[in-house]
Amino acid sequence: MTEWWMVAPLLVTMAALAAASAFFSACEAAFFSLRAADREAMAHGDLGERLAVALLRDPQRLLTAILFWNLIVNFAYFTLASIVTLRWQASGRAEWAGVFATASVFALILFSEMLPKSLALSVARRFAGFASLLLSPAVRIAAPVLDFLRGIATALLRVLRPSFRPEPYLRVRDLEMAVIHTHGPAAALQREYETIQNLLQLSDLSAEEVMRPRTEIRHHHPPLTPADLQGGIPPSGYFILLDDEDEVFAALSPETLLRHADALGAAGGDGPQPPQGSQAPPPAPGLERFAEPVTYVPWKTSAAAVLQTLWREKKAVAAVVNEFGETIGVVIVDDLLRRIFAPRTGRSEMLWRRTSIRRVGAGVWQVTGITGVRRIERFFGLTLPPTRHFTIAGVLQEQLERVPRVGDECDWGPFRLRVVQVRRDKPVVVELRRRAEDEEEAGP
Repeated sequence: MTEWWMVAPLLVTMAALAAASAFFSACEAAFFSLRAADREAMAHGDLGERLAVALLRDPQRLLTAILFWNLIVNFAYFTLASIVTLRWQASGRAEWAGVFATASVFALILFSEMLPKSLALSVARRFAGFASLLLSPAVRIAAPVLDFLRGIATALLRVLRPSFRPEPYLRVRDLEMAVIHTHGPAAALQREYETIQNLLQLSDLSAEEVMRPRTEIRHHHPPLTPADLQGGIPPSGYFILLDDEDEVFAALSPETLLRHADALGAAGGDGPQPPQGSQAPPPAPGLERFAEPVTYVPWKTSAAAVLQTLWREKKAVAAVVNEFGETIGVVIVDDLLRRIFAPRTGRSEMLWRRTSIRRVGAGVWQVTGITGVRRIERFFGLTLPPTRHFTIAGVLQEQLERVPRVGDECDWGPFRLRVVQVRRDKPVVVELRRRAEDEEEAGP
């Protein structure tokens, strides 16, 4: 009994540490299992729920703080467990020491990891609202330490594994000097300079930024018949064909159809009909037999690489696939050439015959949802807040944390965004209004 009294304070402390470890494990499971609908409802809930939503606005900081405190607590727990084990070994209770060392490990795994996470997942929203009141101070306390450790890790990474960037063979400044020292009409030189600049800018754009989204392209399933051509030439200039899994696999241009006009007439069925009662001949293959297979490019590859791929493979259409292998859009060589020779022609002009950015009043503009963030920055001559999305529609979803609806509003950088139009057959239209506190020169 004397041995138990000797280690009793340590055992009580270990129990408290195990409870703290269980709390942080439950927080990790509960907070990061909340769905978007839960977070939206909690944003209008009580103080604890609103605080939980605020913590989730920086998930990397939250997760790092939780793991940091869990590591500290577990380190202290096993330190005390080692002290208890050594004391029992010193007092001649080696069998007690062995049993305790094993039991302390399994107890921490069961009662501080598996069980609390399972329980927290079953009541994630309720637990997150309660736990945020205790977790928020812990995150603030850990922030300076984590920033310091992150700085050390970054410095070591740069020393041990420096990431040297290869220098480009040609810089925009080199082209500027070449144009300056070239003799010729000023207007022609200016156009050449702008064209070269636009060509180089393709290296900074991704395939996702220049593609026609899948939802905005007219597509067909084989067989492609003359009846499918009655709607006229698609806005993309190509008849896009999908396979049985609804993935883009080929494209057919009007020029190709003209070259095969004879086959087009035969497929129309205007020839003589078989005698009545006789067996009909097998149907002629559809017009998709004249289509050209598309090439496939990752959504993160540069637009310049896409243009080079299309040029090398002598193709006109590239299907853009995401990390899941799904087709999310197509890049057409004509669109890339427009970006080089007619840079003011954006995707909104190509898809809906309307300007991407339209001024409707003093300090008020309307933009389409597909308008790129970089185009907004160039148009207004300012730097917008960092975002992982390329378009205004993506920024809206990021700010609202749901699909935008008409009337939704949010602040983003110097602008107040308001959704004006959301229709399946029309572009998303967003009103950009300069906020009063950021009101400057009206701009373009």
